[in-house]
Order: sequence, then C-alpha cells, then structure tokens
Amino acid sequence: MKISTQWLALCFVLSVISCASSSPDEDPPMGFTSYIGLNHSTAHYRSSPDAPAYYIDSQKGNDAHDGRSADRPWQSLSRLHSVILVPGDVVRLCRGSVWTGESLFFDNGSAGSPLKPVIIEAYGKGDLPHITKPAALWDKNKTWPAISFGQNTSSTAPGAWIRILDLHVSHIPGVAIALNGKSHDILIAGCEISQSAMGVSIAGENQKVIGCYIHDGVMGVDSGDPSKDWGANGVGVRGKNIEIAWNYFYRCIAPSKSFGTDGGAIEFFGYDSDAGSGWEYLSDNIMIHHNGSDGSDCFIEANSKVTRMLLSYNVSVNSPNGALLFHLNTIRTDTYYQVTLAHNVLDARNSQKDGWGLIGLLVDWNNLTSPNLALSSLTARNNIFITNYAIMSWINPIGNRLVHDHNVIHLVNDGRLSVNKDIWPANGETLGDPLFTDPASGDYSLTGKSPAIRAGLPIDGDTSWKAEALAVDLAGKRYQLSDTADCGAFSY
Repeated sequence: MKISTQWLALCFVLSVISCASSSPDEDPPMGFTSYIGLNHSTAHYRSSPDAPAYYIDSQKGNDAHDGRSADRPWQSLSRLHSVILVPGDVVRLCRGSVWTGESLFFDNGSAGSPLKPVIIEAYGKGDLPHITKPAALWDKNKTWPAISFGQNTSSTAPGAWIRILDLHVSHIPGVAIALNGKSHDILIAGCEISQSAMGVSIAGENQKVIGCYIHDGVMGVDSGDPSKDWGANGVGVRGKNIEIAWNYFYRCIAPSKSFGTDGGAIEFFGYDSDAGSGWEYLSDNIMIHHNGSDGSDCFIEANSKVTRMLLSYNVSVNSPNGALLFHLNTIRTDTYYQVTLAHNVLDARNSQKDGWGLIGLLVDWNNLTSPNLALSSLTARNNIFITNYAIMSWINPIGNRLVHDHNVIHLVNDGRLSVNKDIWPANGETLGDPLFTDPASGDYSLTGKSPAIRAGLPIDGDTSWKAEALAVDLAGKRYQLSDTADCGAFSY
C-alpha cells in the first residue's frame, strides 16, 4: 500500500502523540499510520483487561466452545448473533483472524447503557481482526455490511451504546459499517476500512466515528445513469449530534461512468428511510473536525438539510474537484445548510480548473429564487485556502449570508478569488503564501514568518455546542477560544 509522501510527516507527528496513550498490544498493520491522538486513542474506549468477555478466533476457535476465554474461543462471527449482549458485555476478536463471507449484525436487542457500553475490541498481537467480502447471516450469497445495526421483530429496542474498536473491513461493493437511523450512541473507533463503496454510513443520533483509516474506495453502482450511480465515499452522514474526528481518508475516489470520478471523504446525504421522514429529515449538530484527506474526490459533498454543521481543523489535499460541494437546489429545491468553516487547510493547488471552485455553492441557474436559498448560511474564518483555480467560481446564491474574513488565501499559478468578479471579495483577508514549514513532506505547521500567525479572530457566538472541537489544533495544542487565533489547522 503506497501512502503519498505529502502526508508522512503529518501522520508521523500525530502517531507520536498517540503512542503515549496507546495500549501496548495495539500493533497496526503495515502501511497504517494512526490518526488517533490525544484522548481519542482506542485505549480510552477499551474495556478493562480483566473484564469477562466472549472470545472469537477464526483460526483456533470452535463454535462448540463456550467462548468465555482466549483458550476456548468461538470460531465464527455468526455464533455471536445467538447472544443478546447486555450492558457491560465485552467481545474480543483475535488479531490475525480473517472472516470471509461473514458479518456482525446487531439487530437482536443487543445494547449497552450510558455507563456500561457493549465493547467489541481486538485482543492478542498481529494484524487487526479482518472481515472481508462480508455476506448476510441468513444468505451467504447476499452482500451485506461487515458490521450493521438494526432491529428484528423479536427485539424491543435497536442497538445502542455499542463500541466497535480495532477492526479491519474490506472489499465491500456497498456500505462497510452501517448505523441504522433508529440506533444511537454507537462509536466506531480505530478501524481500518478499505475497498468499500462507503466506509461508514451514519444515521441516528449521538454517533461517533473517531480515529479510523478509510482508504481506496470503490464504486457501489456504476451503471452510467447519474441518478443511480454512487460510490467511493469515506463516511456518509445524516443525523443529530454526530462527531467525525481524527480520521484519515486516503484515495476516497474511483472511476465513474457518469461523473468521470466519484467519491469523497464525507458525503452528507439526508434521505431518511429508517423512520420514514424521507427528504424532510433535518440534521443538526454535525461536527467534522481534526480529519485529514489526501487524494479523495473532494472533502465533502452535501445534498440535504442541516443546522449547526462545523468543519474545523481539517486538512484536505490533492482533491481534483476542489474541497466543499454543497448542492443548494441543483438536485432538490428544499436543501439548505448552516455551516461554520474554521481553522481548516484546504489545499487545491493541483485541482481541475473548472467547476465550482474550492468552495462550491451549487445552484440551478434557472431557479435563483428558490425559497430555501434564504435558509442557507456559511461562515468561513481562520482558514488557509490554496487554489490554482478559484475560491468560489461563478455565483454566490446566498448573498450576505456568506460571511468570510480573516482567512489566508494563497493563489498559485493562474489562481484567482473568483471567476466572476467580486463573487468572493478579499476584504478582511490576507493574500499570500502561508509559509508552511514543509508542505511537500506533509508539514502544514507555520514558520515564524507566516502571515497566518495571529491573523484570525476568536470563533465567538454560539460556541457551546462546538467548543471542544475548537479547543485544540491538529497537533494537540490547547488554547482558549478567546485567544487571538492563528489561521489554519496548526497554531504557531
């Protein structure tokens, strides 16, 4: 597996941060560089080593065993489905195990509690436990997510308060890990997900995806019909009180018959089929922070409705189609977004010189009076934007509800603020090279002469819901929200 040299230095810095709190038996597979740092290490979420547990080992297990010790493990994942997990239960999957054509399905009433979650974790030494080419429990010929949550007719409640840690899932022409809209308080942390059409599909409330490595996406449907085709997404999301943080997205992109390429680190797609809300579902409090994306189709593409979305301390590089794409009324006329964009580095110095630019507010040119346009707002502050094309290309369809100031903007080659003049005026912003330490080696920290130092403003207003996501930079430096801010993902 080849990871671009542009990210090695940055990943190394964050790996060093995580080593201090990592469990000694955590041994990531070759080619995997952990993005987990600070208190987001999987060690923070793991069970006590002496906690009673169920054990599963694909190589040495036997489903006739009782599964209650590492000496008498089960062999198959389907054996677990016969157990209804209760608060405090622990399931340990042996490192080095590989399950092909199997899956974990939590639809039988298994659930933890706020103080005693159910924990699924790895044990032993070696490669992460690996689920590949998963299939449904009831039909081995039916493709199914490697891990999924639901509610069968005999259970009284959906899966909740369950932690999924330290697993590798791969080769899935669909969703790898699926969170049902009725599930809640699910944590996915420290997992590697590869060769899937969507790494994690988030729905429901109080869900988290923390410190995962999601890479090398594939198409789910590639028919040539743009109304049906999709794929190569890192995390898909809708819901309330959602956190996507400290993840590394690499090459979430795939060739597409309809679009040339498709994919992206984050896909915000708001259709609700679980509760029957359809397109009327309104997401709220979506925090996407401290993530890295390299070589994905874009950082986020959105087609939904949301209040209180925060994108902070993310770094996105090498995306051919810019970074942010918000469909306002191009696919549906009822979408809108209330977004804060703060302390990100969006580096599109090698993007395609067409389309909607680094930040795209996509609009139907024949429907510029769509009523929901007035519900959208975007505040961009303390970011560093780099482009060889344009920050915003053709049109600003939300007028003065687009607020941008105290950003550092570096225009390279023929880059410009906007294709149409004055769509993105640079009042209150700094134009110039941010003088990163060594961006070619992945070091986006600021040198002492950077114009980004103290060029920002405190992120004020309603910060109670997003304070923690703004309290540390990407290297883990903590500071007060009232401090004079540096622009970008790393404070000087």
